[in-house]
Amino acid sequence: MSISTTLNIHKNTLDRLDTISRQTGRTRAWIVSHLIQKQMSRCDNYEFRFTRIEYQRKSAKGWHRLHVQLRESEYEACLDMRRFYKKSVSLLFSLAIDMYYNELLIQSNNDNYYTLNYIITQEIIDMTICWRIYWGLPYDPGVLFTSSKDHHR
Repeated sequence: MSISTTLNIHKNTLDRLDTISRQTGRTRAWIVSHLIQKQMSRCDNYEFRFTRIEYQRKSAKGWHRLHVQLRESEYEACLDMRRFYKKSVSLLFSLAIDMYYNELLIQSNNDNYYTLNYIITQEIIDMTICWRIYWGLPYDPGVLFTSSKDHHR
């Protein structure tokens, strides 16, 4: 199942997205999905803060609303990144295009990319609700399924 959402991106970012798509033969949707996963792997470059969400600086012209379909796990990961990194999903996507543009241009269609493993578990310990979010699989996945309510994709 997929979830429809939109990214608000500058025309320059859209042009870069389209260039990657043309040169690699990948769809926009594939590139967006791949870049979301790449951004998740950069969690060491962002720190959690008690502050407002940072958005892109907007000039008067040149903005485009990009409609995308994300898998449920990708959508949930976007919500997590927004929450933990304190940046809008559109800003995270624009940063990812800037960071990985050259890398994506030289990768072939035959490259194997990892897919997102997303697991969220809930456990109540002494009347305290605990949520654990896994972006990937732990070394021993059995520890996830001991006593908690699990939701995974």
